[in-house]
Amino acid sequence: MAYKNPQEGRARSRERWNANREKHSAQRTAAYAADRENKQAQNREYYDANKERLQARRRELRLANIEEARARDRVSNRSKRKANPEKYRIYMRKFKGLPTPTRSAPALCECCGRLPGKKALALDHCHVSGVFRGWLCGGCNTAIGKLGDSIEGLMNAVRYLQRAAGEHS
Repeated sequence: MAYKNPQEGRARSRERWNANREKHSAQRTAAYAADRENKQAQNREYYDANKERLQARRRELRLANIEEARARDRVSNRSKRKANPEKYRIYMRKFKGLPTPTRSAPALCECCGRLPGKKALALDHCHVSGVFRGWLCGGCNTAIGKLGDSIEGLMNAVRYLQRAAGEHS
């Protein structure tokens, strides 16, 4: 039946769809399940052929609605963190490229022996081999990093302090 008013036809079609929503949904789910592998292959081919365009569009939409996107990210991260805090910590370590610690975090910094400040102890690791070294407060972790993460850098600092102490005594 052709409608003189296209909006009336769309409204009628929408009514029929809503009246049989569960039936249509079940049909689509069954059709997808029956040919799932083929449909996934088609989707992958399409994505591979249009990857740059799709990623650009996704970036464009995110930037156009950046506050909404950030709010979604915060909610998503918060729910993951609350659901399983230890699993979230492990996930974030892997995401940041940090190694898995070989022992749990102590109460005190393993370098200076003091309580950590406002932040928790940092996971210290070798940037060359990626091996876990220990748990440090923010100050010690920063200091070791600024000295080049090396014994040589630390010894240069010790020699400097000894020289300066000798000049002032």
